[in-house]
Amino acid sequence: MLSELFLMATLGTEPDSLRYNGRMGELEVSPPKLVDPGINVDGLLDEQAWTTAAILGGFTQYVPVEGVEPSEATEIRVFYTDEAIYFGIRAYDSDPGEILARFGERDRVTYNDDWVRIILDTFDDRRQAYAFAINPLGLQSDGLIVEGGTSGFGGRSGWRWGRSGGGGGGGSFGGRVFQVDFNPDFIWDSEGIVDSEGWTGEIRIPYVSLRFREIPEQAWGIQVTREVKRTRFRQSWAPLTKDISSSLGQSGRLVGLQEIQPRRLIELNPVATGVRTGTNTTGAFLKNDPDGEFGFNTRIGVTQNMVLMAPTIPIFRKLKLTLARSQSMSGLHSFSLKRDPFSLTARKFSTHLNGLYTLGKSLTQ
Repeated sequence: MLSELFLMATLGTEPDSLRYNGRMGELEVSPPKLVDPGINVDGLLDEQAWTTAAILGGFTQYVPVEGVEPSEATEIRVFYTDEAIYFGIRAYDSDPGEILARFGERDRVTYNDDWVRIILDTFDDRRQAYAFAINPLGLQSDGLIVEGGTSGFGGRSGWRWGRSGGGGGGGSFGGRVFQVDFNPDFIWDSEGIVDSEGWTGEIRIPYVSLRFREIPEQAWGIQVTREVKRTRFRQSWAPLTKDISSSLGQSGRLVGLQEIQPRRLIELNPVATGVRTGTNTTGAFLKNDPDGEFGFNTRIGVTQNMVLMAPTIPIFRKLKLTLARSQSMSGLHSFSLKRDPFSLTARKFSTHLNGLYTLGKSLTQ
């Protein structure tokens, strides 16, 4: 108990060399590399490793008014190991009883609550990045960001911080569109806890979920954003302004990431499909025998820029047949998103054609 009290007292008394104030332009962060940090991802920043982490502070509000100090302070701690990168969140709140946080489906609830989002540009090219967000209970939301993408609202005249095609996390912030595609789901750990000062969270992202160059020393782009849902005020670590068209171009950087290696991706997803048909020709519905198939989708990372994919039974093939049967019965147009791994990966190369569309009669006859 005494050791925990001492640890909590030391949080906030770290040397200035560990602190990086975004509002003051201190946007190049050198996080420490730790060996066996002993982190239990439970949402509590009570391990000794957090006292040696780099600290991102000095956030700046960008919604509704940009360039001012936010009413609620935020600090992000970061360090890395040979296996993963870790983030600790301290989101201060002057009225913790009004924090919005709920349990629910992944990617669906987070942006209706208070949230903090970590954005990692692992190739440091200011063109695409990973997004990892949690609400105060640690509920996850993740996806891919593509600079200058399409919001799904028919134009590029709004920098939209929302779900691809609309939805959670919306709201406009002038400038170029900022698209987040929430279809990919990555492997990472997170937890969050509400306390008397606001809420805290812990995030562990293993390198198997990230792609980056195989070089001795890495430099990644980084941005952190937060929303207090009851006020709809948003803030970012690296200041954001609508006067600059690029969103990722305004990020900070993690530098000096030493001797970390990308992990080879090997993924096997089993697939089972089934169908049962019947006829009604004599007044009684006669069912045929069930017809089913089993297969799998395989993804193997050959290099960081090449992934071998082998779908043995693509789900969208079965889906198309099912829709065709439904079409013949209803005479209506049908639309469905392709959710199999093969199609979700292909979306990165063709984001605006995201569904199966079957032509049908304009009116039911």
